[in-house]
Amino acid sequence: MRACRETPRGIASQWIGLYELSLLDVQTVVATWCAAFPYTRAYLTAYDFALVGSNEPLREDLHQLDLPPTVRAALEPVGIHSAAEIAALLVGETSDLKAFFGAVPPMRDARPILEFRSPLSFRTGYSIEALRWCARLEFVDRLPQGAKERGRQVRELLADFLQRLPQGWSAAAARYGRELLALEPMSQ
Repeated sequence: MRACRETPRGIASQWIGLYELSLLDVQTVVATWCAAFPYTRAYLTAYDFALVGSNEPLREDLHQLDLPPTVRAALEPVGIHSAAEIAALLVGETSDLKAFFGAVPPMRDARPILEFRSPLSFRTGYSIEALRWCARLEFVDRLPQGAKERGRQVRELLADFLQRLPQGWSAAAARYGRELLALEPMSQ
């Protein structure tokens, strides 16, 4: 990934599916993202995550913002009703992401290692280790006050999904999805 040349205060995002990728593959993607952007975050998206990056510091008050009507309308069918609910899905910022990938080097244009290594993970299921990292309860204490309870609820549901996963992905995912959608909207 080349360094981003976005406009001032621009933000880039990338969804990362955590299925059929090894932990090393996920760490390589995160290392590459962090090499491209000095300011990064990762948000849980059910059983995957989205990376956000910028050349400028990211806003600290996301949980207090009002979602534009079009964004709210797009997110409500998937159970997100406010910016505070988005903030509750935060699983890591730059220092957390760097600790997550450790010494794993970023991918470079001259050495596209994922192109050759990721097929080895085909049909291996989810990167359970990456999902466990997303589900860590100790991170909840770092969430904004108004997002902590939802953050705890989502992580507990993810932990339950991970526990049920060995009995079958379809049933575990269906239950997890129903439980996520059944969460009461947070008061605004």
